[in-house]
Formats: sequence, C-alpha cells, structure tokens
Amino acid sequence: MKRISVVIAIVTLGLCIISSSTAIAQKTQSKSVPVTSTIAGTGALPDPTVFNYRIQGDLLGPYHDAVDSVVSQLQTGGDWILDTQASSVRSILIDFRDPVPNSNPNPPFSVEQIPAKVLTESLFLYGNGKISSMTGLNSTLLTPLLLRFDTGGNSYRIRMSSLNYPETNYALVTCTSVVDPSNPTTSQCNQWRIDPSVTQPDGQTKNIAKLVRFYTSRGKTVEEDHGDFYMSFSLDITNP
Repeated sequence: MKRISVVIAIVTLGLCIISSSTAIAQKTQSKSVPVTSTIAGTGALPDPTVFNYRIQGDLLGPYHDAVDSVVSQLQTGGDWILDTQASSVRSILIDFRDPVPNSNPNPPFSVEQIPAKVLTESLFLYGNGKISSMTGLNSTLLTPLLLRFDTGGNSYRIRMSSLNYPETNYALVTCTSVVDPSNPTTSQCNQWRIDPSVTQPDGQTKNIAKLVRFYTSRGKTVEEDHGDFYMSFSLDITNP
C-alpha cells in the first residue's frame, strides 16, 4: 500500500512538472512585444500630382502600445502591427490620389484621416519570427504589407503582396539599429524602417497596392477589386 502511494505521488509530481512546463512554454510563445511606431509625413498636400507619402500618421507623434487604445506590437509570430481602430484619438491618413492608370480605381474616398490597422505579413512567406528576429545593421527583408480600414459600412484592405496580387509590390524592412553596436553584423535588431521596395519609372519610390472591399458570402471571404494605387510611406519601429 505504501509502495502504491509512492508511485502515485511520483506520477502526480511528474504531471505537475509537465503541466507547468507546458504553461510556461505557452506563455512564452504567446507573448507579444510592445514597440513604438512612427509614420512619417506632414499631412496631405493640396496638389495630388506632387510626390507625397500616401500613408501617413495623424501628426500627434509616435504611436505607443496601450496608449489611447492603440496596439503597437511585434506579434507572437514576429510580425509588426499598428492598430488604431479602437482609438477615439489616434488615426492614420490614407491618400488614394495616385491611382494606377487602367486599373479601374474606385476608392471610397480620395484622402481621409481614419482609424486603421497596418501590419506586416512576413509569417506567410518565411514562418515565425522573421522581423523580430532580424540581426545585423542594414540587413533587409521583403514582406507583404496590409492596411485595413472600415468606412461607410464597408471593410477595405490595401494589399501589397505579389503572393496574392502579382502586380503589387512587397514592402522593404531595413534594420536601422542593433542592441550591441560593437557587433553590428551579428547583433539583434531593435529598430526597423519599412519603405516601398520599388522605384517606379518616374523615379519615385512607391509601391503598387491593390484596394479590395472584403465581405463574407456563404461562409467564404470575398475580395472585391477596387483598383490599384501607388503607395509611398515610411514607417519606423523601435523596441522599446
């Protein structure tokens, strides 16, 4: 009887250790990292033919995670997200005044300051941790970029992913600072910049992006084509 009790105690202890280890692993895997996000720009220009950033901030300074209901994080899978959709204070400027000719552009507005979500999607190309695990000063990474917003009772996505739309361009992520400057080629990145990856024939650095209205029909997500647009932007991420 005593021997059985000892065996039961050992098994119980083992199960507790396994359970604790699993919980710790899950907690570690699910942890996101708050970052500071900055979107360059000084506002929309009156003349739409003049080069200007088509994705800009709200001129209220950097976006901080958990401030004014903003989400600004490196996510579990290693991608970056900036979400102002739940904020009554912070927003993102979107400018559709540089359409790609003959793409049947049909945006819901020309230019507007609006709550929105913007994020990288390198997870779909490379697997976990690609942006957050970048090492080496000036190292680069191509990644899909997605911007989502709602207006007029409809939901829209701006997609820069040749994986989904071949005519569009990936964004370019560049490591702009590292944790250990004395070992710049091998040290972990702690600052990144996201820019267009393409210089167009007119000499301007801007990506082609696809605008879609998306909705659910018969249990499936439908992406309704609303044309292509040139998008210029400069996004800075700092950890912390």
